[in-house]
Amino acid sequence: MNNFEHPQFNSHNRDLRTIDGGRLIFPSKAAGINIQNLKLEGMNIPVSFTMLPEGRFRLNGMEEKFKKGLVMSGFLFDRDAKINHVMVDEELRRYAKEHGNIKIGESALSRLEESLKEKGIDTVYAVFYTSEIIEFFKRNGYDIIALDNLKESSKKNLGIDPEGFDKKIITNEDFEQLKSAKQKTNGHVLLEKHFTTV
Repeated sequence: MNNFEHPQFNSHNRDLRTIDGGRLIFPSKAAGINIQNLKLEGMNIPVSFTMLPEGRFRLNGMEEKFKKGLVMSGFLFDRDAKINHVMVDEELRRYAKEHGNIKIGESALSRLEESLKEKGIDTVYAVFYTSEIIEFFKRNGYDIIALDNLKESSKKNLGIDPEGFDKKIITNEDFEQLKSAKQKTNGHVLLEKHFTTV
């Protein structure tokens, strides 16, 4: 899943899903010394977590049999992180659906969250506009919150531009009402997950 049709921009008008002079972040092979395997039914996806310039991060990997991949990326600052790009190759999603709904995205998100915890992150935000991806994050413990809940400094440091948000969708209940009316969001929605410490 991706959101290429609706690029997200920060206050400096930079596409937050790009690196290295404007190239979009696409799935690629895991690299480095910290490679871990997502072992799922009939699949093995080596993934790696990488820090990039300007506080950007990504988790990416390529499935060994299909040579198709996934990527999740975003920004972190201090003890907060924001995920704003999720892409799982269509062929992998189709295989997962045909073989009992294998949880590829859920497994990748869990691995990403563990990596963010290791970086000292306490709270993760997700900024998306498609109902399918919003549902994905809600299933994985994220709650919809109002953009006004965030400090201005957090919005700035995480590259969250208030323009383009659906101001009517500020709670989980708002989103459920929208779905029951068979309507779509009218902009981005902010989700939040706090990591519990033991």
